[in-house]
Amino acid sequence: RMSSQIAILTWGLWRKRSYVEQLTGHRPFLAKPSVIASHVVAVAGWGHKHTAAKAIAMAEARKLPYVAFEDGFLRSVRPGPQEAPQSIIMDKVGIYYDAREPSALEDMLNGDQQLDQVGRDRAKKAIDILRANRLSKYNDAAPFPVENVPARNRKQRVLVIDQTRGDASITGGLADASSFAAMFEAARTENPDAEIIVKLHPEVVSGKKAGYLADLARQHPVTILAEPANPWQMLEQVGKVYTVSSQLGFEALLAGCQVVCFGVPFYAGWGLTDDRQTVPRRNRKRSLLDVMDAAYLRYCHYFCAWTGKPVDFFTAADQLIFRRDHFHRQSVPVIGYGITLWKRPAVRAMLSGKAGAPQFVLSLDTAISRAKASGAAVATWGRTAPRIRARVAAAGVALTTIEDGFLRSVGLGANFVPARSLVFDRTGIYFDPSSPSDLEILLQETDFSPALLARAADLRKRIV
Repeated sequence: RMSSQIAILTWGLWRKRSYVEQLTGHRPFLAKPSVIASHVVAVAGWGHKHTAAKAIAMAEARKLPYVAFEDGFLRSVRPGPQEAPQSIIMDKVGIYYDAREPSALEDMLNGDQQLDQVGRDRAKKAIDILRANRLSKYNDAAPFPVENVPARNRKQRVLVIDQTRGDASITGGLADASSFAAMFEAARTENPDAEIIVKLHPEVVSGKKAGYLADLARQHPVTILAEPANPWQMLEQVGKVYTVSSQLGFEALLAGCQVVCFGVPFYAGWGLTDDRQTVPRRNRKRSLLDVMDAAYLRYCHYFCAWTGKPVDFFTAADQLIFRRDHFHRQSVPVIGYGITLWKRPAVRAMLSGKAGAPQFVLSLDTAISRAKASGAAVATWGRTAPRIRARVAAAGVALTTIEDGFLRSVGLGANFVPARSLVFDRTGIYFDPSSPSDLEILLQETDFSPALLARAADLRKRIV
């Protein structure tokens, strides 16, 4: 049992206390600003946002170190509290988006460490993974393929990025509302023959938050991009990007764009961007691989999506790709019929996605009527009786059959031990040869890639 404790003052960070404990080695303690025990050795807070003000004040008053935590640059499929982060930043110096003072990331880049060939290869591999799989901080916008745009056409398109009012990276990036107005005007005057595309924040479009560029953009002949989109869809079709302090600016560098910064984000000041502000502290020239290595591979800490234990960038990215693709595959609502209560959590976990979580009903009539009304599919357990399959088909509704998977559990279903794997079959079911199944079709028709066969060989070896 650890004797040292780290104080946490907010419920939001308290819910992430396992990360705090793993990264600091101190036991988290939910504290009040007026009460603090003698064995508390540090105070933790969420970055330099307004919610951390009490934690920062407490640390200063008690002469204790303040440790800032933030979401990492490769966070999750969906934003917000609905999903735990897969990457976390811990900074004992400052925080990456606040250029008013140094941060651990800035110190890394100002330091004397030089990447060797192994480090350069590792950073390049990380960039290639982000680009090839179109990964970003959040990944709930579908990564649709982008047509190859000729270089000359990319140069004729300029992207201007809006942000939400009150974002801590704006004041931290030495910017304000006037920075956005100046950026918009510069983008228009410096690129007179280009198509100007203004990317509004989805929460601004929905009315949940205010932005800076919506009114300006509507007053001029520019293209407004308001709907949610995978960042790589935009970045691979433009040649130049204007930003104040958005992380999209760094992803634009990864996509090969010229980037103009009207604030001071973490990637500005190192010779990679056209900077309209300077920070004298940032006095080194750094390559894109240097910044990638420091920001994504050393500054961020990664955690397994299922166990919450530390993993490296490459494992986290692999998990995020799997989870992102699964999320987007579940694009049709599901009505579960005849699925017992104790089996529902596992089914819900697997069938939740872009269309939301499945609904469960006891009546086949209810399942069919709800499915027809909402464009949903019906899911049922086990070998589906021909009469049920015929009724669902007659209603023009898709049917999915669910069964336990081949690596099920330790313990029996008869003892209500939950399944750790499930089968979902839209054609039949694997153990019924009287009709086709998804497995049969896969084996009959699929040409398996060498990479997938190698993965299968590894799985077979682990099972044996």
